[in-house]
Amino acid sequence: MAVLKKETKIKRQRDKLEQLFNSLPDDKRLASLLLNEGCELYEIKELLGHSQIATTADIYGHLDFKAKKKMSEKMNELLKVAE
Repeated sequence: MAVLKKETKIKRQRDKLEQLFNSLPDDKRLASLLLNEGCELYEIKELLGHSQIATTADIYGHLDFKAKKKMSEKMNELLKVAE
């Protein structure tokens, strides 16, 4: 019974995220997908037609989860070496 409740909760959360994602304008969806696939901000800037990379970074920089995770892992490695 508990497993079924957990699966239902996960499905509801996934459905909410999907609904939120689908409500975004196409360029935001595209940018978030490209960032999560490892594309660089500069490439996305060119694709979206922004004149300055700062514009792209201001709008989409917070979506770069993989880069933040990688940075966090590197920081953890450095802290372990320092101990």
